Amino acid sequence: MPAKDIYHPSFIYDLERAVGQYIIYRNFLKKTAPDHQIYLALSQRVYKANFDETIQIVVDENQLKLIIVDTDKEVITQWIS
Repeated sequence: MPAKDIYHPSFIYDLERAVGQYIIYRNFLKKTAPDHQIYLALSQRVYKANFDETIQIVVDENQLKLIIVDTDKEVITQWIS
């Protein structure tokens, strides 16, 4: 799944869509491929600009696993689980 580089005017709107997709895929994998894990990949730019304590609540409550990607260098800079 590609890293989400969210440019929509509303970060919350994009986060809502991404978290919804993540939860659907996670539920599907739980039943069809229980040994697999899913991560939500975000660009480092989006992560630094938007993730604060409020967003951390969404991550914690939904047990999201994140991969933070430097899209310029095309490398993973952080795994958050």
